[in-house]
Parts: sequence; structure tokens; C-alpha cells
Amino acid sequence: TPDLFITYDKAGVYLEIATANENDLFLKKEELLGSKLSEVLPEPAASTIMQSIADALSTNSLQVTEYELEIQNTILVFEARILPLFEDKLLAQIINITERKRAEEEIQRQLAEKETLLKEVHHRIKNNMAQVEGLLSLQTESTDNPEVQAALREAMSRVQSMRVLYDTLLIRKDYEDISVKDYIERLINALVAVLPQREKITIKQNIADFTLSSKKLIPVGIIINELVTNVFKYSFPDREEGHVLIELNKTDARATLTIEDDGVGLADPATANKSTGFGLAIVQMLVEQLTGTYSVETGNGRRSVVEFAI
Repeated sequence: TPDLFITYDKAGVYLEIATANENDLFLKKEELLGSKLSEVLPEPAASTIMQSIADALSTNSLQVTEYELEIQNTILVFEARILPLFEDKLLAQIINITERKRAEEEIQRQLAEKETLLKEVHHRIKNNMAQVEGLLSLQTESTDNPEVQAALREAMSRVQSMRVLYDTLLIRKDYEDISVKDYIERLINALVAVLPQREKITIKQNIADFTLSSKKLIPVGIIINELVTNVFKYSFPDREEGHVLIELNKTDARATLTIEDDGVGLADPATANKSTGFGLAIVQMLVEQLTGTYSVETGNGRRSVVEFAI
């Protein structure tokens, strides 16, 4: 074995040493035998091992610790596994873990580098999307045509739903799973800010606090964008006020998104799921992407329900 084995007494005196390569020792074997490790081992290594000896004796259990030594002008890292035997003697297995520690440090360095790069990518994507939003906003202000303004606002809100996600990714360390509650609440607030009639319509949010991957959250965000935009456009014509409820709940391995309003509903309930509008086409396409289902109920208002696996 390449490891070093040493027996100590309770005072830390070297009793026996077994090694395949004496060059691994910081002193010659004969200089160590009979000596106290506190007298021959440099600090802080000596104190570290003596503490482990004391802990092993007091708990009568294996103690594992790490320490560094300079051997032949090279800093090496060792792991000491110290086990109490009998008559206040202890056996230590000393393992050179220098290469392992260097490999771990290199992995951590590369991970930090990649995380910095990923943050920069998210930051640039967010900025590019914000620029697109700004251009669409300028274009909206440059026309007096209500239909053109509405189309531009819809395009702006679609870009916004993705931009908010990247904004959320920038402030998180975990890029895999994202808080659904945090993302959707930020998205709805940003969306409503650019929609007309926002002063007249009250939105109540009931979003469960769980996590989803960004791969699933992007289509969910766009679905919410399309359905909420539709509510603002069609549910409250000539109304002084209106109410919208947005819920997202999780049950076992499925999530249910519900967007309900107390508006005018649909004249013909049979056509609720058959609209050929661009917004609904996007919703249906994204629901299929989520392998979910989409349904609309109408009566005293409209209730859209999307269910999908998480």
C-alpha cells in the first residue's frame, strides 16, 4: 500500500512506523521512533493530529482530519485516519491526498469560471431583450393606430416574459431549478405595467411556492402572458372595473395553472377552444410542448386551465 501506518501512545509518541517509501516521511524513521509528534512535527500539523488523538481516545471512535506538511520543498496535503486500539494505543493511516485536493481545487476553479461565464451570457441575453423591448416601446409611441399599438404591446410583453426569467436567473446561484412563485409574480407585475386598463382591473395572485426548471418556466411564462393579455383585451369592454384571479398549484407530479376573470365571457361557449387567434395558437403549441392539457370554461366570465407534468 502507498499509505503510511503509524502507532502512537496517548501522548503522541511514535511507537511503530510502516511505509513502502521512506521518502514520504518528513524525517528519517529512526528520528521519529520514540519521539513525541508535538516535538518533531511542525505546527499546525502537530496540534491537529494531537487533537484527533484526544478525540479518538475520548470517544473511542475513528477520527479523520487533514493537515499540510512541507516535504522536499513541496507542500503536501495528508489525511490522517486515527483509530484507538488498546492500552491507550492508537493506529493512524496517513494518506497523501495532495493530487486529490489539487484536482478538487481545479474543478472548483473551472466551475467558478463557468458560473461567471453563464452569468455573463444571461446578463447579455437580458440586456438584448431589454433593448428589443425599448425599440418596440418607441415604435408603439410613434404610431397613432390603435391596432398597431396593440400588436406592438403584445410583442413587447412576449419578449418581456422571457427577459424576466433571465433577470431571475442572474440573481440565483442555482440555474437548474427556479422559484415559480418569484418568477411568476415578477412576470405578472412587469406585464400589467405595460397593458392598458391596468388601473381598472384588480389582479389577485395565488402562486404556490415550488421550483421548476427554466426549460419548463419559459413556456409557462409565455402562456401566462398570452392568457392575461387576452383577458385585458376582451373580457372587460366598456367596464369601469374587473377582477382577475391567477392561480398555480402543484399536486404530486402535476401543476395546474388557472386564469379566471369576471368579464363578459364568450358569446358561444362551444368555440372556447377553437379560436384561430395567434395568441391562442401560441398557448396551444406551448401546452403541447409541456405535454399538458388546455381547457376554457365560460359563463360569468372566462376560466382558462392549463395542466402539465412537472
